[in-house]
Amino acid sequence: MNEPRLERPNEKWPEPVGEQAQRDALHASPHHLQQQECEGLDESVERLASERHLPQRYVAAWRSWDARDQEALLRVARSLKLRTGQLMVAIELLPEVALQQGLAIAEFLGREELRHIIDGPGSAPQRAHAFIEALRTFRYPRLNRMLKALKDELKAAKLLPFVKVALPKELSCGELRIELRLTSQAQLDAALKVLADNRHVFLRMLRILDGTDEV
Repeated sequence: MNEPRLERPNEKWPEPVGEQAQRDALHASPHHLQQQECEGLDESVERLASERHLPQRYVAAWRSWDARDQEALLRVARSLKLRTGQLMVAIELLPEVALQQGLAIAEFLGREELRHIIDGPGSAPQRAHAFIEALRTFRYPRLNRMLKALKDELKAAKLLPFVKVALPKELSCGELRIELRLTSQAQLDAALKVLADNRHVFLRMLRILDGTDEV
């Protein structure tokens, strides 16, 4: 008959593997856990950048941000399905806008007006477009006020289908282009009358462009 095994004072029974893993996780240092999270974030950023064929300088700029800021943009990019060009604009504008607002990028992306766009109704492409336009409005408030004022003036003008007014792509150039597409003398006469009737509108638009009229 076997004698019962006596446990020595310092002897410990081996713990089950699962319990040992849980114990290790509980005692893992905060630095170690943060390192694991950062490694996962790096992989996620690189994966999305690869899917979008993002130029390396934009990837490097994104990766240079604080981890919370990187993750905040990653979530937005996934939610809105930002295209390559849109992601490039976001990476360029976000640090500047956040600095203007005195906020971290993650905090800025949490603002109510942006969350309304990011989490709001509409398709991903519609929300993505609205998101980029919102960033531009924050970054260039005066130019956006100018653009709105020009569009309002143009709406007030009573033009004909063969009289087109093109706003400049770069508002700083101060140039207004009026295009006539005519096929008859009658259209020419009508176009000249429309231009004369809307002279005050065109003058107002030129004053907005050259900064004479503040908006």
